[in-house]
Amino acid sequence: MNKKITKEIITILSISLFVTLLGIAVINIPYIFFGKGKAHSEYQKYVEGKEKVDISDEPSMIIPSLEIKVPITFTSSTNEGQILEDLKDGLSHRAGTAMPGGKGNVFITGHSSGYPWEEGNYNQVFISLNNLEKGDIIFIDYKAKRYTYRIKEKKIVRPDDISVMNQTDSYSLTTMTCYPPGTILRRLVVISELEK
Repeated sequence: MNKKITKEIITILSISLFVTLLGIAVINIPYIFFGKGKAHSEYQKYVEGKEKVDISDEPSMIIPSLEIKVPITFTSSTNEGQILEDLKDGLSHRAGTAMPGGKGNVFITGHSSGYPWEEGNYNQVFISLNNLEKGDIIFIDYKAKRYTYRIKEKKIVRPDDISVMNQTDSYSLTTMTCYPPGTILRRLVVISELEK
């Protein structure tokens, strides 16, 4: 191939990538400004008219500051295809990591954005995860018990940084999503500690 054709191909691919990323970002703008989807409506149904928030019978994560309540799927599979299937129904607990309330690192992922044609009610469930602040609370309801985690750190890592799943000697919770929303460039990680 001559240099002119190669430059044209690179230019076309670059423009295509830019337009695709811009399209994904534009598609997700309504979720950022106008609603949080099913997770928000489940939260509203869950707390409406109650002075005390009851413990959920199903495994779920409740983040009061984001006003979301999301089911969690606990699977024994580490297959990425299975995890993507799980994410259609809410959040996915990574097999091999600690269980809620247990010693170690509980690792849970969720989508921050998705394509409009993709199935699932939770494709943007973590779109506002970056709005969480140090000291905010995350509840996990698991096996008829509520575990309270307090956020201690937020960070952005590369997609191939699997150290965020490492087990610890503490009682921690790590939540992760793609960042910025509409891309797969980085991962936003929120680390919390269990309150006794």
